[in-house]
Amino acid sequence: MAMTTQITEVLMSRLCHELVGPVGAVANGIEFMIEMEEDEGDTGDAVQLVSDSATRAASRLQFYRLAYGNAGRVTESFVAFHEAATDFLKETRVTLDWSEPLNGGLLTKPAGGKIALIAIEILARGLSRGGTLTIEIGRDETVFQAVGERMNLQGEARDVLVSPDAGTEINAHTVHCKYLMVLIEDAGLNLTLNEKDDQLDLVLR
Repeated sequence: MAMTTQITEVLMSRLCHELVGPVGAVANGIEFMIEMEEDEGDTGDAVQLVSDSATRAASRLQFYRLAYGNAGRVTESFVAFHEAATDFLKETRVTLDWSEPLNGGLLTKPAGGKIALIAIEILARGLSRGGTLTIEIGRDETVFQAVGERMNLQGEARDVLVSPDAGTEINAHTVHCKYLMVLIEDAGLNLTLNEKDDQLDLVLR
């Protein structure tokens, strides 16, 4: 199987898995509302469950649409990518610090916005205990800095970022990293990973 086909198939499986939770919660909330109405009870909690779950699903859909779909290939507005990242991280304990970039730099590169969002997703997952994700996009260098207690990327994901040609298996834990490295190469950039204590930096040049 060609690598591009394998990446596509595993990536679609991963995205569907990520959306099953909030969409399923919407269905459960509606079922709960029906049961409450039959019992003539208060449906307030059920309505809140449906609302929260629908908002979460919509946030993920918009994020994945820009990060992995064709919509994010042309970066017309920093605002759209910033809003998508902010909404995506609301369900986490990660604080985003991402100021508007200088003219030029990553967001003028092919699929630059997609690269930024996927890097955010990867680092946010490493901040399982919460922390701060800071992004500085300069003209010649972009730094994604993740700081938090026990900041750590899953071994396979880290291996892909350090050695993308090492032959690491494409699976649900590595596919987004594989895709990121393809986009980085297509943009004519190089990635460096720096680690120390509870901090991890992804540097693009």
